[in-house]
Amino acid sequence: MVLSRIGIKKISRPLIIAALPVKRVEDIEKMREVRDIVDLVELRVDYLEDPLALDYESLEKEKVLITLRDADEGGFIKHPNEVKLRLLKYLDERGMLYDVEMRFVEKYHSEVNYEDKIVSYHVFNSSQLMDIDTLRAKARKYLDKVLIFKVATVPFPGYRSYLTSILELGDNVAVMPMSPSARERIAFALLGSKILFCCIDTPTAQGQIRCNHVREILNTIDKYDRMN
Repeated sequence: MVLSRIGIKKISRPLIIAALPVKRVEDIEKMREVRDIVDLVELRVDYLEDPLALDYESLEKEKVLITLRDADEGGFIKHPNEVKLRLLKYLDERGMLYDVEMRFVEKYHSEVNYEDKIVSYHVFNSSQLMDIDTLRAKARKYLDKVLIFKVATVPFPGYRSYLTSILELGDNVAVMPMSPSARERIAFALLGSKILFCCIDTPTAQGQIRCNHVREILNTIDKYDRMN
């Protein structure tokens, strides 16, 4: 089980994940700055010219989430699908955690393992928005197998209700608005979203705040919860 391997027994609260854009192999050294602050470090390897060049074997015992994000869903560099398939197969064989887009899974279903992984759906253009009933139906097909089903969207009329409707589907769901408002990201985490992304220094999305600030906020809230 992925959770036990990385030292997390159960997702009973939001996982604090530091999003780290890996533009050079040396960038992974930045993980050391937040090891004691976050639950996981997301290595965004779509920033690399060659995502396969990273020494993933050396990362097997680290608390990392590997993401080779598709360019259509916010990836920095567009990489061939064949490269992504090779990487996901390699990571899966080693029991490592990765984030893969729902649309990629649907396209390469027989070649991509998504069990105990994070499956995601991102909306950067509201004109291409999947209607809520369709998305809810798709999400239900994954919830019993994935570690977390994640939805992130840019603001559009009714986006808060849209995200809340997905959040209510289960206990392993993460939703987040991609807006400048850090308050909204934290608010959804407090409502039950199982991921709260933060940044070490350079944000990979709007609304991300520094990891030490996120930890301080959540620790303060936890303190008051224990008092009541």
